[in-house]
Order: sequence, then C-alpha cells, then structure tokens
Amino acid sequence: MLLCSRKAQSSSLWCNMPGFISHLYMANNVYHAHHTRWFKKDVLPYFLAGVLGPDMGYFPNTDSFLSDLCHYVRSKDLVMNMLSNAKTDEEKAFAYGWLLHIYGDVLIHPFINRKVSEQVKNFKPDDYDLFHFRPKLVHTRLEYGFDIRIMHEDDFMKHMNILFPSRSVSKHGNIIQHAFFTVYCYHVSAKNFSAVEKTAPWMRKLPFGFSVLGLLPSKHAVLRALQWLVRHVLMPPVHFFLILLKKPVPAALVNPTLPSDEEMQEYKQLIHNVEKQFLLSEKKSFKALKNYNLDTGGISIFGKNKHADLAIQRWQALDLKKVLARFRYQRNAIKQYLNRFYKKHMKAEKS
Repeated sequence: MLLCSRKAQSSSLWCNMPGFISHLYMANNVYHAHHTRWFKKDVLPYFLAGVLGPDMGYFPNTDSFLSDLCHYVRSKDLVMNMLSNAKTDEEKAFAYGWLLHIYGDVLIHPFINRKVSEQVKNFKPDDYDLFHFRPKLVHTRLEYGFDIRIMHEDDFMKHMNILFPSRSVSKHGNIIQHAFFTVYCYHVSAKNFSAVEKTAPWMRKLPFGFSVLGLLPSKHAVLRALQWLVRHVLMPPVHFFLILLKKPVPAALVNPTLPSDEEMQEYKQLIHNVEKQFLLSEKKSFKALKNYNLDTGGISIFGKNKHADLAIQRWQALDLKKVLARFRYQRNAIKQYLNRFYKKHMKAEKS
C-alpha cells in the first residue's frame, strides 16, 4: 500500500471551504431558531463545537489527518455513529453541529470552486490544483472575503464559546473518539478538543483584528482614516512579501477578495438553502445522507478525486496500527472480564 508524501499530507492544512465563520454563522442561525425543539437546555457551545468538528484538524496543535479522514473517507458513517451514541443534549448538539457542517460543505463547495475557476485557468477541483499556490491563494482570499462580509453584518461571535462533549461512551472515550475508532480504527487524542476550545477567545477577537486591517470599516472618521492607511499603505508590501514566501493563508488574510453585493446575496441564499436542507433531513432522521467528499460535494469514490485518494491511501497504510489497536481493546476487555469473574468467584467462596 502506498503512503502519501508528508508534503501532500500537510497540504490540506490551509483551511477548507467555506470559512469557519460561515459555518459558525449557519450554526448560530439554526440553533436559535430550533434549539427548543431538539434540546431541553442551552447547549449552544456544543453545537458550535460540532459545526467546527470536521475542521478541527486544521486548527493549531491538532492532528490534520483527523480532518482528512472525515472530509474524504466515510463522512456519513462517522457522524451517524456519533449521533447513534449521543445520549445527552450536549452530545446530540455536537452531532447535529457536525451534520450541519457536512450539509454546508456539500452545498457551498461547488459555488466556491466555480468562483475559483473564474480566476484560475484550467482549475479542476478533482485534481491536484488545490495543492498549488495560485488556486490556494485565490480560494482562501474568497473564503476570508465572505467571512468578513458576514462579520460586518452580524456580531454573533461577540459571546461565542466552544465546548466538546466529555462523557465516555466506551473505553475509547467520548462519542468522537468512539466513532473514529469504530469507523477508522483511529485513536483521537483529547488534546485536539482542548486545542480547538482554546481558540474561542481568539475567534471572538477576529472582528477587532479585521478592523485593524481596515477590512471592517469603523463608524468613526479618524479610525476610518487610520484603517485606510493600514489597508492601502502598510498591507500591500506585507502581502507582496508573503506571496514571495508562498504563504497563501496569511497572504489571503491581509488581502482578501471582498465579494460584491450580488455575490454576497447569492452566498447568503446558499446558506439559507443549507439550513433548509438540514432541517428537512433532520425530520427524516438524515436517512438520505451519503458518504460525501466534503471538498467537492460529490460522493466520495476512490480514483475520482486525488485529494480523497491521498487520504484513503494513508488510511489504508494504517492497517497494522488498526490491528494493534483492536488487539489492545480486546486485551483490556478480557482483563476486565477476568477481574469481574475473579471478584465474583472470591465473593462466592467467602459466602
């Protein structure tokens, strides 16, 4: 079995589309409109954590392969395993958030890919193009642009918090760890969850950061003048330097592509369609959901998309580790059974 190169594996570290602000925006809308029908208490932080869940491997100090797996390999099987094991409101909210992320990716990715193809000649989402610098830069600039427009129109991130469910459902840990082990035989460290939770305070400061960069206009004339200087005098050389270093994400951050009003209207209509499709699917227990490739919105099939093929090849190369993981689990189960049998036998002898 082939093991993809380290460079190819790490190429997906630049954020997937749509931007995580868009995911949080959708989650906030859906939750506040329907949470009383689904949950008995306020579990918004868990719903928000769920909608970021598939992208948790793209956050700092996390395992990127986690997100490669849940984007390209058995995406439906993973989340339905979480949902079937969800017993508390916190766990159900997390699984619902994860499902909303999938619907968002499947419906919005084709739109973003089309926008990239308008600027990049011969762009093919199913090929290696997204690993190249130019498509990555264009793609990420679009992503940040839509996210910035959303933040400009809505201050929903002001009091945002993110929490992952902690209840252990098996020896593998919470519903996320159990699902990853059941579907992929892959162990997920709890450090990944705490790393994402710690980003919440920084996310709340994003509007201020974009204001400093001159991307969210201030109400005060003096501050608007300073923003203009930053945006048009300071940032262009910084952007040029980052392009020379071939750093697409920071380069896109300092010079995003802000969408037109027409593009923003089309994007918000897509978000509305995502929310509508999610609610319709929820009424039917998500039975129509399929194992999608979350980058393209199509069904994940080996040989059709090279990004997915790389993740599948790396996953297949873990066969030996999967066998060892199962052995460790079975060994622990046998040990527990023997301990229970011994204690029961000793009690019987004493009596």
